[in-house]
Amino acid sequence: LLIALLALGAVFLFRALRKGKMAAPQQQQAAYAGYQTPQAAPQQFEQSHSAPQATGFADSDVPFRLPPGFDMNGFLAGARDHYRTLQEAWNKNDLEKIREYVSPELFEQLKAERAELTGEQHTEVMYVDTQLVRADYGSDWAQVSVRFSGRYMDRQEQVEEDIKEVWHLERDLAKNNAPWHIVGIEQL
Repeated sequence: LLIALLALGAVFLFRALRKGKMAAPQQQQAAYAGYQTPQAAPQQFEQSHSAPQATGFADSDVPFRLPPGFDMNGFLAGARDHYRTLQEAWNKNDLEKIREYVSPELFEQLKAERAELTGEQHTEVMYVDTQLVRADYGSDWAQVSVRFSGRYMDRQEQVEEDIKEVWHLERDLAKNNAPWHIVGIEQL
């Protein structure tokens, strides 16, 4: 479960990607529905001392059923760290690092987006917070959605902007220690 946080780190990387124009929500939905577990497994997330928040949806249609054994605080702390890791990979055009965190379908979308940019990017995450906004699971799958909020700066253009996005992740529970992978990214 902590591996999912690794995938969440990719969100900031994708923030810079979406700066050009992120994948349309319909494309993200398709990537989310057709997810296949990649061969490369991201590193597991480590816990931090901060206390991330979760939001329950008692009067909502949004499911909030945590998978068995889910370490929410560790997951969300790792998500913040991996957001920064993926932003750095995006800046450096390190597509192999990005591939470790995302579904094959989303990887192809991100690869195409990054190909439209030239050279190294200069986006720096100033701060980022995480909040679990959706969770669900079945006998052999688990899904979570994490909202990222914060601020980043484009060091080359000296422009600051808000981070407002949600990452959707999936995990194959039929495989022992399967990693979480990002299957969709939404700009808010």
